[in-house]
Amino acid sequence: MLCVYSKTRSGRVTRILLNLCTSLIILLLVLYVAERHASSRAGCRVANVCRYYFVLVSLCWNGVEAQNMYRMLITVLDAAHQSHFVLKAAVVAWGASPSVVIHQLIE
Repeated sequence: MLCVYSKTRSGRVTRILLNLCTSLIILLLVLYVAERHASSRAGCRVANVCRYYFVLVSLCWNGVEAQNMYRMLITVLDAAHQSHFVLKAAVVAWGASPSVVIHQLIE
């Protein structure tokens, strides 16, 4: 329901939670599809890489939400506004996880 109205999508908290929910939904879909393709070795390997990636992305978005809540609740007196917080968080959450996954595949 939040996706329908642009006014509800404009908040920082909403955008963070939408990204978290998206990563969790994709993780559930990957888990469901991985069960179907676990019979072959290549399918199992691809499914495990996808699972590993989306678990890391979900954990990163949980960390982003924790950082945002800390900034909102604890650092009340700090009036410094960080511009493009969600964009920077998205680059880290969606972009840093592939480097970890690739590093684990190489080893």
